[in-house]
Amino acid sequence: MIIINYPDYNCGNYRWLKEDNVTLLGRADEFEEQNLRFIDAGYTTENSFYYRAFDIEGGIHVFCRTIFPGYSVGIMTQPLGQTLPLHGGTFF
Repeated sequence: MIIINYPDYNCGNYRWLKEDNVTLLGRADEFEEQNLRFIDAGYTTENSFYYRAFDIEGGIHVFCRTIFPGYSVGIMTQPLGQTLPLHGGTFF
């Protein structure tokens, strides 16, 4: 685990996108099949949503560039009562 001490971190200014793990988006078949299994298990857009932002600014990029040759940074926040089903990563 990597712990970053970033005292000036203000995530309120990011452009948050509401997402979930059941909406079919026309992605690769393996990911859409995964979402169909979530739907069959009872997950809905009302019980599995979260917010994600990719327009991250500041020192996190300096940190990432020192460790990773290529990277993408995104952060998620999920309201209480929501769930993220066990899944294979679709992050690219």
